Amino acid sequence: MDEKRVDRENKLGVSDLGGVLRAPAPVVELDGHEYWIGLLDRVTRPLTEQESEIMISLVFLELTGKDLPEEQEPRDFLYQVIKRRCEVANIKMTQALMILLAAISESPGTAVMYTYSLAVEAAKRNQQVINLGTFCQHAFPMGVPTKEVLDSVWDEQKVRSVAGEGAARSDNMVDDFDHWPLARIGAGVNKPQPQNNEDPQNAE
Repeated sequence: MDEKRVDRENKLGVSDLGGVLRAPAPVVELDGHEYWIGLLDRVTRPLTEQESEIMISLVFLELTGKDLPEEQEPRDFLYQVIKRRCEVANIKMTQALMILLAAISESPGTAVMYTYSLAVEAAKRNQQVINLGTFCQHAFPMGVPTKEVLDSVWDEQKVRSVAGEGAARSDNMVDDFDHWPLARIGAGVNKPQPQNNEDPQNAE
């Protein structure tokens, strides 16, 4: 583990952030930036009573295998952010999970980080549809990140890119769709299919 990463993880110490300290999970480093996903569950909190009640109702919704009727679909801003991000990034996520993520997120940035980290988790498992099981069993089995962790990890996912001659600007990695994972890791979730004139054996 490199020194920069150790230093960044030390910044997320339990003495500063509170909550439940969990040993860092193994990190799949895709391009040198995504180590921050492994920091999300470093310090966690349990769901609030209201969040737990929402999740229980959503479990029953997901078990039906159906979405809410269009007239009952949430219209709130964070839900729309998550839904749109899934559409643009070619991610299949259950409506129940999108509703839950909107309920526990306090900002668009938080909502997108949750969506991105779940996409990575699904890709590692070659999971075609991201659902409540992905969230509860695999990504955040010990609880959700504290607000302090989310704020810190938001800074960690920033990347530097050159803008013009000699100028630099700070970008959000989660807004760069070249970084989104489903076509790049795992066993080929959402991998583009070969065209009719291509040999599937030779398709990348």
